[in-house]
Amino acid sequence: MKDAFHSRSQWGRALVLPRDGKITRVMDGTYGFAILDAEGKRIADFLLPEQALGTKLAAGSYRLEPYVCARHRHHFVEVTVDY
Repeated sequence: MKDAFHSRSQWGRALVLPRDGKITRVMDGTYGFAILDAEGKRIADFLLPEQALGTKLAAGSYRLEPYVCARHRHHFVEVTVDY
């Protein structure tokens, strides 16, 4: 997210799992993030990115919503899910 470019939705990525999976790696996260389901319901919150390791997710579509630094107003996190 970068306020000057209104890029929050442009940089967001969908996470689509054809089968049940588990988070096995989280990279580049200084701040935590949330996982939202296809309806936009928040299903998981992680204050620290590494807290997500081992989280199981059912097959379906999700959206990752990184927490944003109040000063710099941007954040990046990469999540790997094995299924």
